[in-house]
Amino acid sequence: MTATAAPPAHAPLRRAAPLVVAVVTALAYTLVGAAALLLAGPPGYASPLYPSAGIALAAVLVYGRAALPGVLLGAFAVNAGLGLLRGTSGLAELALPLTIGVGAMLQAALGAALVRRFVAQPLVLNAPRDILRFALLGALLACTVSASVGVASLWASGVLTHDLLLSNWLTWWVGDTLGVLIAAPLVLTLIGRPRADWQARRRTLGIPMLLALSLMVAGALELTRLDQQRMQAAFERDADRLASAAETRLAVPLYALQALHAALRLRTPDASALHDASRWWLAQKSSQLLAMGYSERVPLAALPAFEAAVRAQGLPEFRVFDRDAGAARATDGEVLALRVIEPIEGNRAALGVNTLSIPAARAAVLAARASAEPVVTAGFRLTQARGDETGVVIYQAIYRGEAAPGEDATARAARFQGVVFVTVPTERALAGLADPQPYLRWCLIDKDTSAPRRRLAGAAGCEAEVAGPHGWQTRRE
Repeated sequence: MTATAAPPAHAPLRRAAPLVVAVVTALAYTLVGAAALLLAGPPGYASPLYPSAGIALAAVLVYGRAALPGVLLGAFAVNAGLGLLRGTSGLAELALPLTIGVGAMLQAALGAALVRRFVAQPLVLNAPRDILRFALLGALLACTVSASVGVASLWASGVLTHDLLLSNWLTWWVGDTLGVLIAAPLVLTLIGRPRADWQARRRTLGIPMLLALSLMVAGALELTRLDQQRMQAAFERDADRLASAAETRLAVPLYALQALHAALRLRTPDASALHDASRWWLAQKSSQLLAMGYSERVPLAALPAFEAAVRAQGLPEFRVFDRDAGAARATDGEVLALRVIEPIEGNRAALGVNTLSIPAARAAVLAARASAEPVVTAGFRLTQARGDETGVVIYQAIYRGEAAPGEDATARAARFQGVVFVTVPTERALAGLADPQPYLRWCLIDKDTSAPRRRLAGAAGCEAEVAGPHGWQTRRE
């Protein structure tokens, strides 16, 4: 009888269908990798403990090249799923997880090649020298590949800034290294060959490794929880500071409006009175006011006399005009004509406009007339603004005579004389507030939640709800 050579110990597994090997490897990598990323901090791609790297190395050591597509697919699935959770989609967003997947595959291939070349075969890891070489080559050295490829791709795609590269590279490398050192021997006790050598070590090696992995996961979760609490506390502190600073800045236009209102109640609201009342406020850079002015209520029957009187005061081209082809004056039987404005340069074209013919201004004026309180318009593009800058106008009504006890909105409308206003470029007024905390993205809302909701663009370019008459507060996002 002729003796035949015994096949290699891993031959039965090499005869396994490559598709089955790839699919099983991908599933194991994906499930464990998705769980591991729960331990990751921002941006969420680098985990301090990543057992999937150990699964990948063990699969390639046992099954060879057939496991590499599974590693690629598993790493791609983990990172593509992370992108979907963040709301990213499209072909461009698939390039990043694909690149990370290639890095994971190359790492597993390099680690397996180094272990096969420099560690005694068949691989049983029962000698101190073999264990040391496995750790140095298969873990410490090989795991630089995925960290380098992954962090470089994150930086190239704009996810990471250059100042975060080293910390994320170290986290990635440590996570993969620990994953290989713990998970690879654990997986080998299940699929390693020779089966007799690895199966006998499931209790002596597998159980301690599993316990060590569990303890490390528990510790990492606790550290993550504490870090999240710290970041939340820092966020709340910075956001409260930002809210306070924003409210302080936005109070300045209200102070200016109140000063103008008080001055024009005591004097004839003409150009001289407005100039005196607004000069100091407009000179303050901190106020960021584009204009201060007065619009007067004029019945249609008195309009010719009103225009003649203003022209006689040094504005020969003054006339009252509408922005809605006269629809508002036909409905109201009167106009609210912008009579005086400071500074006149840059605002001359607005003189004479019927404020009630401007939809954004009309709602605020009518609310101010009824409430006797300052009212802010919805945000819109200001004529005086730079580019496409958003701003608001704040109005406050002036009335003839003294208010009767218990006066209602109808009685106020009968005494209504006009409105004073200030024009505020909100983005310019709030510029630089978030500079010490650039990660904060925030908007403005009114404190009064009882008024009808409107929209106002905030300083960060987002939109916020605005509720009308009494002032602003910030909403954190």
